[in-house]
Parts: sequence; structure tokens; C-alpha cells
Amino acid sequence: MEAHGHDVHFLERLERLSTHETELALSLYQDPILIRALLEQIRLPEGAARVALSLGDEVRGPFVVIARDGHFVTCLAEGMSPGDHPVIPRGQLDSIARRVTEVRNRVDAVRKLAGSRGGVFALLGRIFSAGPWLSREEFSAIAAFQPLLKRDFLHLLWETDVLIDRTRPLASRCVKRGHLGDEALRAWWNEVWAVGHLSVLANMDSRDVIAELPTEAAERGLLSWPAVRQGVVGVALRGVWGVAKQGRPLLPACKRWYVQSASSLEFVDSALGLLGIGLRQRAATAEVRKALARENRAAAEDRPAAMMIPQIQSIVEELTALLFDHPEDCARLHVALGRMHATKKTDDAGELPEDIARLLAANSPATFLSSREGLVLLFACLPWVSRAQPEDLYWPAEYLEAIRQKWHPEQAASVLRDTQVAYPAAEPTRVQAAPGRNEPCPCGSGKKYKRCHGL
Repeated sequence: MEAHGHDVHFLERLERLSTHETELALSLYQDPILIRALLEQIRLPEGAARVALSLGDEVRGPFVVIARDGHFVTCLAEGMSPGDHPVIPRGQLDSIARRVTEVRNRVDAVRKLAGSRGGVFALLGRIFSAGPWLSREEFSAIAAFQPLLKRDFLHLLWETDVLIDRTRPLASRCVKRGHLGDEALRAWWNEVWAVGHLSVLANMDSRDVIAELPTEAAERGLLSWPAVRQGVVGVALRGVWGVAKQGRPLLPACKRWYVQSASSLEFVDSALGLLGIGLRQRAATAEVRKALARENRAAAEDRPAAMMIPQIQSIVEELTALLFDHPEDCARLHVALGRMHATKKTDDAGELPEDIARLLAANSPATFLSSREGLVLLFACLPWVSRAQPEDLYWPAEYLEAIRQKWHPEQAASVLRDTQVAYPAAEPTRVQAAPGRNEPCPCGSGKKYKRCHGL
């Protein structure tokens, strides 16, 4: 950064700072991108020409004074007053610096991966083709586009959920006929995992988008639903991570959804959302536990689709106590289940490092729709997943190569068999034959069919 008039004065006043403080001040001085991001996010009051960045205590300093245009003005030693300049606390400065660093890392990842894969569109396409094997490096690169594509990721999440419903019958026929090697089955499985990836991308930094939705909007209760309703542990946890990341703004919708859920799967989704928020934000724990104690209306009315809710609610109550009252036991259970998952692949699972075991459990392809064990695995992973950074949910490429397995159609087949219970086939509807192209349109418009609905 080239030194200007004010910057020279700043450099001369560095003598007021200690060695450590001088290094910090110079690192800020040499990072104009960070300073620009800082000034954009703090929204200086009208008429404020300068701002004081605290390098230590918010009141006593020391401070670095910066002009609105980004020039460095001076340094103030500890105890010197910043006058009427707005003060940016050290914590806020560090928080913005971390976000800028994350963006830089993601942009670097884009440069590396987009080039080797032939472009940005191929990189984004990995969301729909990688299945469970999207690497941390790939995810980080895709996440660089999140600020620009956050609304697109959210709409893609809902649209992919609809697409999965449309392709489920075709995938189910492949299973029924024993065609487990059919590409349609593999494509369906990749779509299921795409919902998980999109759940993370859509919720990383999207509070402004969610805030645009009306308070009573159904979409507020649909942020984890596309992922949870697939019945796959690793996919569902990514949806719950998104709700936990959004936090308190979604609490009213989750509470309402919990009481009004008309099926056991809807009930599990709302319970997971509430727990995710309570585990990530301790201040909400009491409110979440109170909400989880409320009775479900559909179960109270003995509706057929809600028959399993009382049984599931007793499991939820049991697991809630474990999550909040015995977090150490829950953490050990999470690791143990991850190692148990690894036992099927190696005899050394007992020696598996804890971080690897946690990631194995949180990426499990197991179903929980008809399995108490799957449900326990899902809940055991919640404390770690709820507080994780988005990249933490994905395997680094070097590990991925070591654990990656060949495509196992039976994983998709088992989920499809379970979802036949959750999504029973609808009664076939009688479709009327379309009129001839030159016949009147049946809608009553008076136009020929080819000029109206035939278009």
C-alpha cells in the first residue's frame, strides 16, 4: 500500500505502541482489502470522518485511527482518548478479519479447482454429481459463490426436493426389478446428497434472505425439511446444521411445526431443528426444552398418520436429556458410533482418532426412517454438527481418497424401501385425453387447443 500524507503521520506514531501492537497495526496497514471490508460493514454514522480501531481494551485502547476513505491517520497509545470518533472493538475487528480470511481461502480454492476441472460451471455441477464424496476443498471453492448465489442455492434446494419426488418412482422400480446397477438409481442417490450440500450452502450466510420471508411463511419451516425427509443420516444432519446456523429467527417456526406436525417424519424434523438451535445457542436452551415438552396436536387427536409420534416423542425426550444434561456421554456415544461404523471396513476401528470417528458418523449413509439405531446416531451427532463450521462437515481430499468406496446401490435401495412407508404411492389418477390440435380448448377460452393450453 503506497504511503500518503496521513499514512506517513501514522507510521511516525507507531512508536506509541508496543512491539506486538505495532505488528498488528502494520498488518492492518498492509491489508487494504480487509480495511475496505471493515469500513463497508460497520456503516459509519453520517458526518463521522474517522473511526478508531481498538487493538486492546474498548475504552483504554490502544487505537489505530482510520479515515473514511481508508487512509491510516494516527496511532493512540493505551489511555489516550479517541475523542468523538466511533470505536470498533477488537472482537468485531477480529470477526470481520476471520470472514475476510475465509473468503480469501475459498477464492484460492476456486482458482485451483475450477482450472483443473475445466471451469466454474463444472465445479458447481459437483453438487449434483459427487453424491457423498464432495471434498472439503470442493465445498470451500463452491462456497466462495455463496454471497452471490445465496437465493439461487435456496431455490435450488426446494426445486431439487421436488425433483427427488418425481424421480423416486423410477428409482423404486429399479429396486423392485433388481436393476441395482441402473444409472437412474445412482442419479437419484446423488440428488439426495445434493439436497444436503444445498442445505449447507443455502444457510451459510442467508439471514437477510430468510428475514425477507413473512413471519408465518411456510418456507421458514422448510429449511431442514428437504434434507431430513430423505431419511439419510448424513443428509439430514446438513439440513439441521442450516437451521442451527440461522438460529433464533427460525425458533417460532420450529415450535409451531413441532406442535402441528401431522406425521412422525415431520415431527422428527421439527424436533431436530429445535435441538439444533438450542445446542448452538445456549441462551435458547430453556425455551427449546420447554417447546419439546409440548404435546403434538395430531397425536392427541389420534390421527392415523401420527400414530408413531408418541413413541418417537418418548425417544426424543430421552435423547434430549442426554444432549443437554450429559454432553460428555453424548460426545462419547458419537465417537463410539463412528468407530462402530468403521468396524465394518477395518479391524483397527478402536484405534480410530476421535475427529475421524465423528466425521464418519456425521456422514453416515444409514437410514433412520425405520431404525431406532439410525435415530440415535442422528441425535448423537447433533451437538458437534450444530456448532461445526460448514467446511467441517466434509472430508479433506486426502482422507476422502483413503475412505472412498465404490458406488453401493444397496444404500440407495435400503433408503427407497424405507421411504415407501413414509411416502406411500398415490392412487393413480385418470388422465383425460387431450383434444385435437384444431379442436376448441376445454378451458373455455374459445381458442383452438393448439393456440391455448396446447402451447
